[in-house]
Amino acid sequence: MKSKVFKLAEVLRGIDGEKAKFSLKYDDPEWFEGLDTNAKTKEDYMFRRAQDRIRTYYYKTREELLKNPTVPQDRLRSLVSDLHGRLKLVKFNGGYFDRRDRVNSICNLEGVFTCQGRWNKDKCLYSPQHTINPYVSREGRIVFQTWNLDHVVERARSV
Repeated sequence: MKSKVFKLAEVLRGIDGEKAKFSLKYDDPEWFEGLDTNAKTKEDYMFRRAQDRIRTYYYKTREELLKNPTVPQDRLRSLVSDLHGRLKLVKFNGGYFDRRDRVNSICNLEGVFTCQGRWNKDKCLYSPQHTINPYVSREGRIVFQTWNLDHVVERARSV
């Protein structure tokens, strides 16, 4: 599976990147093909996708924790509620995928995401270094949806 994703990323590198700089739906309608969204810009759409990922992680984690009978439920509910409140304050980290957000974004101004490696490593151990830019094209956006940012296959995100 990883090799297929790497090959797709290689193909995407060959796509003309001129449209990556466009933001408005009007300027790059192909990028928005197949989406059921009212987002007017690529950045707005990507902001919502980051929020969706974080919300999914939150709700799945909450569900699993609340199933555990060995954890004091009152304390757990309090912690989960606190986490939810903190996530709401930071808009569920929507800025992670928004290239305009210079404080929180994990991509550069062009929208390029560079693999940082597994969460428990200092860097990505794969060579050559791999990147993806979902802002370049519709295909780049689709492949990015399958890109696990830490090399760990997530049950809900596997293709």
